[in-house]
Amino acid sequence: MARMSPGDLSVNSLSGTELFRVARDHFQKLPDTRDPSRVEIPIEDFFMSALAIFSLKIPSLLQFEEEMRKQRSFSNLKKLFYVSKVPSDTRMREVIDEYQNDVFRPVFRAVFERVQRAKVLKDFELWDNTYGLAVDGTGYFSSDSVHCENCLEKKQRGSDEATFHHQMLAGALVHPDQRCVIPVCPEAIQQQDGNTKNDCEQNAMKRFLLGYREDHPKLKTVLLTDALHATLLA
Repeated sequence: MARMSPGDLSVNSLSGTELFRVARDHFQKLPDTRDPSRVEIPIEDFFMSALAIFSLKIPSLLQFEEEMRKQRSFSNLKKLFYVSKVPSDTRMREVIDEYQNDVFRPVFRAVFERVQRAKVLKDFELWDNTYGLAVDGTGYFSSDSVHCENCLEKKQRGSDEATFHHQMLAGALVHPDQRCVIPVCPEAIQQQDGNTKNDCEQNAMKRFLLGYREDHPKLKTVLLTDALHATLLA
């Protein structure tokens, strides 16, 4: 696929396959601590496979692996997500879990820059070069047995049995006249180093806003969130 110069960007540069290519380019640059002599699958294939699972709404890593054994499914995966070899569900967990959430920030930033250069961001302006940033928390993992050192832990009253879960604070630029949104880098709500208590959405919001302002220092923004964060700046 031909690369575009900075002045050539158009709405076509925001197609799904083009944005997936942008993500793959960034994942290729990640440091790989695996033994080079034992590497069979490129590091970018792990992350692009994970991206495909979310994009295609496949409910589990194992189901994804089984589905990709079909020639037609793998052909589509290779064409849309640029995956050359599909990792096993176990190996995908082992490799991706070694990376912190911040490895995704350059990908979100690169996609956002494309939106700006394609002049699509203008469609999300509310007034006077000001944009609305909707932010809310969501859960994406829960288990009574599977857990890691970053899991949040919840115990039922009167019981020693725990439920382990992961949450994140996700944000996107929104506009009432636009059906799509422009996502920005989310912030994990997870056990923080040195803390014995669960992380919370309010603490994650403080980290989220610091990261957002670092990524978009000149973007005039109105924060749209629920009443939980009404005292954030108090």
